[in-house]
Amino acid sequence: MTNITSVLHATNTSQGNGINSWQSILIFLAFLIVFIIFTIIKKIYYSIRFQKRFYIIPKTSVKGISNIAMVISISVAVIILLTVLSANTASVIFRAWPGTRVTLEGILVKIGGLLFGPILGIFIGAMTDLLSVAMTAGVFHYGYLIAAMAYGLIGGLIRIILTTSKKKDLPFAIYSSIATILIGVAIALFLYFAPGIGDKGFNIQLFGFDIKIARTLMIGIILGFFLLSIIVVWFSLLIKYLLNHKNKNKAKSNWFIIFAPVLVTILLTEAVVNVLMMPSFDAELSSLKYTQWLSIRAVLFVPMVVLNLLIIYPIFKIVVPLIRYDYEDDIIEDKHIPIHVD
Repeated sequence: MTNITSVLHATNTSQGNGINSWQSILIFLAFLIVFIIFTIIKKIYYSIRFQKRFYIIPKTSVKGISNIAMVISISVAVIILLTVLSANTASVIFRAWPGTRVTLEGILVKIGGLLFGPILGIFIGAMTDLLSVAMTAGVFHYGYLIAAMAYGLIGGLIRIILTTSKKKDLPFAIYSSIATILIGVAIALFLYFAPGIGDKGFNIQLFGFDIKIARTLMIGIILGFFLLSIIVVWFSLLIKYLLNHKNKNKAKSNWFIIFAPVLVTILLTEAVVNVLMMPSFDAELSSLKYTQWLSIRAVLFVPMVVLNLLIIYPIFKIVVPLIRYDYEDDIIEDKHIPIHVD
């Protein structure tokens, strides 16, 4: 219990060499600003070109609200269930390392962002984190709240890419590949110039383990995985077209447009939130330094993407037909429809 107390009451001085939490929050704000600018441009375009209203905040229907509440409740229920089944062991872990709680919350928050778009994704992330903290007596930290919101925001941005491509396979593969390349390059540059890493590379000293990985090797592994993910998307697209060509007369479900967005969402959220943002928040609430947390999250990047894919894809494949939520219907409206209905 003494160790946990010391972890929870560690000060910012334990962060060591690294970026500050406010700098991590700027990453979230950067994505938010990109979304707002893109939406304003699209709003003007739809108004002039199609004579339609384009809403930044979706006009959610009663059905949409109930679906959002369902996603939030399931996310919180998973955290509570783990706490109960583990005889409060999970609760102790969540208090000692709150980042583990946020990582678990993020699984369904990503799904919420993919289903409901950026704004509602942010709302789902915020409510999930606040309710999880309240109902498990967890440790609240503004950084983890922002991280949970970032999961929903980035998931929602992938939904925008899907909407922009009009749910067509080839355009989505192109747009998502461009986004993946941009984020991959940004991650590589960040890891190369990361404070405290230098020529020493990534070093993890935890629970008696002393793992050292050269900086160039770690960057190579992560960049290679980004490249592999792009190849998987295009290879999946090729398989889909071959199967469709072979089975012309049979009913075909578009599994690609479910699998590819899930893969890209997981890849980008794990990279941006877990690798870029979370280490600075982790360092503020633990005795480990920033460089330790950055090393841990960089090493776990590939396994976490694979694990998330194995969990999220089956869930998303089941949930999408059940919810049948059309994001476009809540953000696009003809101008002749009155804004206020008596």
